[in-house]
Amino acid sequence: MQILPKSIIDLPKWGCINVHASLLPKYRGGAPIHKSIIEGEAQTGVTIMYMAEKLDAGDILTQVVVPIEYGDHVGTLHDKLSEAGSTLLLETIPLLVDGKITPRKQDEDLVTYAWNIQRDDEKINWNKSAREIYNQIRGLNPWPVAYTQVGDQVLKIWWAEVLSEDSNSQVPGTILSWQSEGIDIACGTGVIRLKEVQPAGKKRMNVSDFVRGVGQLGQQFT
Repeated sequence: MQILPKSIIDLPKWGCINVHASLLPKYRGGAPIHKSIIEGEAQTGVTIMYMAEKLDAGDILTQVVVPIEYGDHVGTLHDKLSEAGSTLLLETIPLLVDGKITPRKQDEDLVTYAWNIQRDDEKINWNKSAREIYNQIRGLNPWPVAYTQVGDQVLKIWWAEVLSEDSNSQVPGTILSWQSEGIDIACGTGVIRLKEVQPAGKKRMNVSDFVRGVGQLGQQFT
């Protein structure tokens, strides 16, 4: 995460270029794949741009759009973007060398940032909607993984599904059902079902194995 000085950037004959996993100027920074999923975006993409003395702010050379499917997580989207980016890079370099690309400035009014994920970003806030929590879970899978607490136990959440997006009268975080099909949790709006979890000190597992192995830990997630 260091910015190259201009003396380095100006050395190559055709300049320094970078492959960035977003449609700049959206999501500059170190976690654009995570952020695009967490924010519920329907699409993202790859941008190839000139390097500049400012984070991901150089002139855009080429871009390609990559859809984000409802079931995508960081791992699957990373692989899609990697393939799209490598293809785009092979197409871009000959055009750049032949002078067939006109770089375009980024619109600074449209800039957003995707800073590196912090520990606070990993904890689930049950006051959010079921859809927002689902996006957070898949936007942190397979790294660093969302988590919650029940009592003094930390539980990582690898996968879940939205059961309902309707309003409910339950306190957010209330465990509505604890069964082999899934653990159903009341959210600020809607209900989410946990499908794959990881207790502290143990391996990732399906909820059915978790429920059989530990029984119910409590009534409320925090």
